[in-house]
Amino acid sequence: MGRIIGGVLAIAVLLLAGIWAYRLGAPHLTQAEAQSKALDEAEYLSGPRGTVVVSAKYYPEASKLVNRDGLPIDIQLSGCPSWFPVPYALCPPISVWAVRVHIPGQTDSTYLIDGTTGAAQVLIPGQSPR
Repeated sequence: MGRIIGGVLAIAVLLLAGIWAYRLGAPHLTQAEAQSKALDEAEYLSGPRGTVVVSAKYYPEASKLVNRDGLPIDIQLSGCPSWFPVPYALCPPISVWAVRVHIPGQTDSTYLIDGTTGAAQVLIPGQSPR
């Protein structure tokens, strides 16, 4: 029984080390790639209507994002894949691009673009990072 538990723990540690190596060594998206992803996402959600990027800012650690009032932005971003359930603190930090997009006739939207995978997440109004 002890060998099985030890084996499972060893596999988990190796998997976690692999995730850290991937996250830290993977190429990161450029500003142009992040802006393109945000525009694609905005146009997918609201249709192509003259959508333009207003600003883009890189954050090396998504967990450090704060809104305009200095309060932490409550987002669930983990450097570990969803199929590997481990405590958030054990996962590597992820970098994000915060891309503010203007859609004519609507309020500006801010998209968080994962700096490694390019996955997009739109923030609710008022949560935009400063």
